[in-house]
Amino acid sequence: MRRFPLNQMIYGTAAEVSNLQLTHGAVFFATDTLATYVSDGTNFDLIASAVGADMDLSTAQTVTGIKTFEDTTFLLRNVADTFDGSFVNTNTADRIYTLQDAAGTIAFTSDLAVTATASAEGIVELAIVAEADTGTDVSRVMSVDVFAGSDFGTKSQSINVYNMAVEIDTSTGLGAMMVPVSLNGYDIVGVSATVHTLGTSSGAETIDILLNKRSGAVDAAVLSTAITLEKTEYTIADGVIDTAEDDVVTGDLLIPTVVNNLDTTDAKGLIVTIEFRKA
Repeated sequence: MRRFPLNQMIYGTAAEVSNLQLTHGAVFFATDTLATYVSDGTNFDLIASAVGADMDLSTAQTVTGIKTFEDTTFLLRNVADTFDGSFVNTNTADRIYTLQDAAGTIAFTSDLAVTATASAEGIVELAIVAEADTGTDVSRVMSVDVFAGSDFGTKSQSINVYNMAVEIDTSTGLGAMMVPVSLNGYDIVGVSATVHTLGTSSGAETIDILLNKRSGAVDAAVLSTAITLEKTEYTIADGVIDTAEDDVVTGDLLIPTVVNNLDTTDAKGLIVTIEFRKA
């Protein structure tokens, strides 16, 4: 403990007096720093001071108060002790930055711009439906939504309306399908028709095909415009789907209806294929 005569004024910087001890009473140092002391009549002992001393950087300390560093005044020395690194803050408002709970190296965004490969992690571009349908891209990946909306997410079911050797006439209900659980909640996105053997006609006659949906006791037309097979066509998918009636649920019946306008020899064998996609 350092002791001083009562009639001695103590001079010094905050750092020089920060370790002095004092108890009651008060004395002003030349630096205008307030301290307390105890007197034995001749001398006083310094016990503690109200010195706002700078941080002692030579020892381990826990900082509980805010320390503000102006730009480029907080320097970090490199390992070789040859150069400094500093931070420049361009915020326009107060910000809080949180580091993740893991050891590692802080990287630049450019360090993350590594293209992914079959054997290495990295950044990839998301494919759109058209790119997924093409199926040749090796650098893009599909999201679940794109998969569901692409050919890969499309399911199909064919209805054998007429066997291969049977002539197609004007009939309803010769073939049908029931919507299974696996297609519950799907939408009809395509309807096509194919014949096995072409018919003949002296005029421009056609085969028109409609598709009906029966839900319980309610019937509805899935196609607002029929599929039309010209007498020279084996397959076609030109029908227009009514989007108000394109949804299906388990147990629905899908029933093709045929209108045959050929006047000479009927075509033979008819298959109607329906495509479904998750709504």
